[in-house]
Amino acid sequence: MVTDNKNSPIPAAPEPVFLAFSTDGASPEELYFRAFLATVKICSRAKAKFNVLAVDRLTSAGRADARARSMQAVQELHLVEELSGAVTDGKMAINPPSAIQVANTESLADDLAKLSAQEANFNAIVNIFVEAGTAFNVIHGKPLPRKPTSITV
Repeated sequence: MVTDNKNSPIPAAPEPVFLAFSTDGASPEELYFRAFLATVKICSRAKAKFNVLAVDRLTSAGRADARARSMQAVQELHLVEELSGAVTDGKMAINPPSAIQVANTESLADDLAKLSAQEANFNAIVNIFVEAGTAFNVIHGKPLPRKPTSITV
């Protein structure tokens, strides 16, 4: 136990709890946080692209859909941060993602970065966003009850 200057005990910081260990050469912590960072990038980039599309889409229904997707991206970002905080604080045990799962999420982040916020890319942006959110929630044993779908207007 660590003590401070006044010799009073300071509890140790909580440690993340991982149910399985990777054999891919990377630590479970590294794999988890790489997946977390890639998912945060995707949520943030998707939100920014949806915000542009909320102004630039051709129809009012399309603009409304983009605004709704932007709000969904904000909500998903908060969920990702909450789940990660629970893991980091040792309040949630998980099976860490495999190196392949992490590489897939990082690849999705790269793919999203290459897409411009244009009408023609709307469905692709939605699909990447939904796929990444679902993958991150599966790590936590919480598959989302939604499918990668979009509304084309």
